[in-house]
Amino acid sequence: MAEELSEWMADLSEELVLKALQIAFENNKRTIAYVKGIL
Repeated sequence: MAEELSEWMADLSEELVLKALQIAFENNKRTIAYVKGIL
């Protein structure tokens, strides 16, 4: 999971990845697949 997050932050903006994580958290969804779907 950490490796995938690092790759996303390298490929996309850190702000975008953090916003996707925030959206997932607000919707009580804490899976990497959910975050990936947002991105």
